Amino acid sequence: MAKVIKKWQLTNTDKDKSFETVEEFFNHSSSVEVDTEKLNAHIENDDTHCTGKLGFMGNDRKHVIVVREFASADDYDIWNMRRKDLGDIDNLIEETEMKVEDNEEYDFEIATEV
Repeated sequence: MAKVIKKWQLTNTDKDKSFETVEEFFNHSSSVEVDTEKLNAHIENDDTHCTGKLGFMGNDRKHVIVVREFASADDYDIWNMRRKDLGDIDNLIEETEMKVEDNEEYDFEIATEV
């Protein structure tokens, strides 16, 4: 089976806010107390079904690009279904799935946490 790469743009709902790092972006992505159990379930879902995950701060400092690699389309489908079942954690983020172009390549061996 062929690997599957998916990409999303995540934007904070406060269009005037900018961020210095990916970590800062996510630290300011929720207006409610984050349910640790739910967060851990999302992390476990990623660890179980993703073979790679990267996050990049956008040049405008207002959005983050997240790229995930899956071993197969089946792994992506399982991950996505579980993700939907778990629900959102970050209520101040708007998410847009992006097209991965044929010429895009990512090095999932580098240590970039999201």
